[in-house]
Amino acid sequence: MTTSAVIVGLGTLAYGSTHTYLGFISDPPRHESAGTPPFPRPPTAPPSADVYRSASPAPERATREARDTARPAGPAPRDTPRMRTTATPEAKIPPRPPYATRTPRPVTFDYETHPGEGGDFTGSVTIHNVGEGPIEQWRLALAFSDARVSSVLDALGEPTLNGLIAGGLLGPPRIDPGESLTVTFTAEGDASGGVACRFNGDPCTLH
Repeated sequence: MTTSAVIVGLGTLAYGSTHTYLGFISDPPRHESAGTPPFPRPPTAPPSADVYRSASPAPERATREARDTARPAGPAPRDTPRMRTTATPEAKIPPRPPYATRTPRPVTFDYETHPGEGGDFTGSVTIHNVGEGPIEQWRLALAFSDARVSSVLDALGEPTLNGLIAGGLLGPPRIDPGESLTVTFTAEGDASGGVACRFNGDPCTLH
């Protein structure tokens, strides 16, 4: 009985020692604080290929990302339709018509001189209306080269520096068709000298 118990105890001791040794070899010692329950360590996944790709992006991807970053947020603006402009044709200036020539009135002029005393002379210009209409507004101007008008009779005009002016603003009398009007004046100088005539601004010929 005693011998059997000793054998059984030795066998139990040997089995426990062997189990303890095997457990020591298979499980490394854990340095854990007393009273802290063990927890499983999360598995570590091998680095994926994306990690290496993101570390050094390809040139195309870097350019595309930079372009996307610079692009403003929001919808892209639409292209504004271009307005079609039509060139305005240049205005053509019509050629200037030639100056209208005044149609001479149907008027004739007779000029006479009569010598006086002391170098004076008396002169007269007769205006004949040979047209079909009356002459209501008129102006007669005479210019002498060697004489000076001293007076104009009947208040039909007034002397100028080298001649006379009749009619105009002085209220000339109306000359009806077929009628005549005579302007008489006195002057000093040579009656045979030249004299120029204008009627309403147009040259006239003295007969």
